[in-house]
Amino acid sequence: MAEEDTLPAPRRTAAAPFNKSNADVVLCSSDDAYFHVHAQILCMASDVFDSMLSIPQPSVSNPHDVHSDTGLPLVHVSEDSQTLDSLLRLCYPVADPRLYCLEDIKPVLAAAVKYQMEEATTLMKDKVKSLCMDSPLPVYVVACELDLEDLAHQAAATVRVRELATEYVPELDRITAAQYYRLLHYGTRRPQSVNANLSLNSPSLTFCRSPISEPTSANRDSTGSECVTNFSNSQVVADMIIRSVDNVDLLVHRSVLALSSPTLLDGLSVSPSSELPCIRVDEVSPVLSILFQLVYPLPEPVIPDLHTLGAVTDAAAKYGMARAIQVLKRIWTDHLEVSSLRVYLISMRHGWDKEARDAAKRASCEKTDSYVPEMEAVSASAYRRFLVYRYRCREAVSRLTLPLIPPHHRQEKKPSRAKQLYWSKTGTEYANFRDAFALDVLEMVQRAGSAGCMHGVVASLEPDMIVSAAHPGEQFLATVGSLEDAVRKVLQGIEL
Repeated sequence: MAEEDTLPAPRRTAAAPFNKSNADVVLCSSDDAYFHVHAQILCMASDVFDSMLSIPQPSVSNPHDVHSDTGLPLVHVSEDSQTLDSLLRLCYPVADPRLYCLEDIKPVLAAAVKYQMEEATTLMKDKVKSLCMDSPLPVYVVACELDLEDLAHQAAATVRVRELATEYVPELDRITAAQYYRLLHYGTRRPQSVNANLSLNSPSLTFCRSPISEPTSANRDSTGSECVTNFSNSQVVADMIIRSVDNVDLLVHRSVLALSSPTLLDGLSVSPSSELPCIRVDEVSPVLSILFQLVYPLPEPVIPDLHTLGAVTDAAAKYGMARAIQVLKRIWTDHLEVSSLRVYLISMRHGWDKEARDAAKRASCEKTDSYVPEMEAVSASAYRRFLVYRYRCREAVSRLTLPLIPPHHRQEKKPSRAKQLYWSKTGTEYANFRDAFALDVLEMVQRAGSAGCMHGVVASLEPDMIVSAAHPGEQFLATVGSLEDAVRKVLQGIEL
């Protein structure tokens, strides 16, 4: 009975019209369904299949690539039978599949893009666009996942500005923080109109990918080339080689790396061009050199910039180098004052809870939202978590400071006020005095380590901006001091 349970599921033939005896190629789906299709139709519909099926077949084929019943060429694809059936119906002269919800359309669109099926891609994109008015955020997610800029632009233009601050659908967790940031940025630049078309044709406006190019390999190589000499000296008595992606050999010791990493030596092999065992890895030589200096008994290396620091951190996490990670955590913490959001995002990326909380607290006092490259490698959910935390801090401080502000400065403009407290490109976007003052207080309290910081904020105000008549002289200063204590206390109670 146990043997029967382990038998593979029987393969089946797909429904008509993909069961014809005059087919000349067979596609096998990921769930083992056979689609008997016609190469001429596939080649006309898909550039990928055209290239694939035009390759001359060997005289003796691998049995894995031959359909056992018909002897026809067998092509294994990664799509399941439902997706493949819908995709092929878009290519054949039969009725198009009935697809109405985004969950059903997305895999078909993804397959059409993958196989470069122009007509099928257009048909599926039109279906997705028809859902923009009712589900712009999920459509934006699909566009970013499939790298479809035109579809992302249309979805972004359909999202109402107020929705960006009040709505967050679970699908947004599937995109990066950078893609979410660009959506928020675009939402603050255009008029509050559903049909707004501001900058849609601008070549510099992108959503799916960053318009800022990453440093080239050559630039990355030069940032720490002087460090590589620590592991390239032929006088070093080493017993193995680590070969970087830029083809630099680093002479290292197997025992040191074995103690430092549980996985790095898994790919150890002897290279024909080298007398020593060699491992080829995906990192560039300056990153590897810095990483190895962190695990060898050597002076702590100088890391030239945050981009290199991030690459070293990723490598240390990839290879499970616990000692190096502890040092890197400290180095990242040293950048809290000037790069708190970057520290937060890298901490979230690697699951450093304490460091993430400390960085979020420090970053919450920043008045403007700026792009940082770490957004490209972190989920939107991490950025959203920070924005919600900061919004709660801002709103709490705004409520506490309200007694200091005269009635004519207390007007609230909703929902624009909620949007500005949630996200704002520049500090000048805070139109009402109440929130501008609250952000000044939050900045001073979070930055300052000692009491009395709020007196400077209040002293800088115009006389008619505070209710000084209600709290004259020492009584007013005592009120400010008590409020400062209250701000600190309420901020401590807000969890990330």
